[in-house]
Amino acid sequence: HRDLHSFPTRRSSDLYQKFKKNAELKIKDFDKDIAKLKAKTKNESKEMQAKYNKDVAALEKRSAELKKELEKEKQIDKAKFNAFQADFNKSMDELGKSIKDLF
Repeated sequence: HRDLHSFPTRRSSDLYQKFKKNAELKIKDFDKDIAKLKAKTKNESKEMQAKYNKDVAALEKRSAELKKELEKEKQIDKAKFNAFQADFNKSMDELGKSIKDLF
């Protein structure tokens, strides 16, 4: 007897695919914002560029980590998915706030 609440049921898989697609679009937007932040430093002093570049590098690293996390979670049961989704969304919100703080 198969557990109806675990992947890869069609409904759960569809929910994950929709979540993943939306998360990927959001990460793409973050990456565009990060690229804009990189360009923004061109007219700053060397000292400010160094600090700013360090902050931007941390944002790039976090974005890359989120991409890897998203790829890693292809097969996950529904209960774990709900927790993953909540944690992932929190991380996305934190990255978005960090990006906005640098603008």
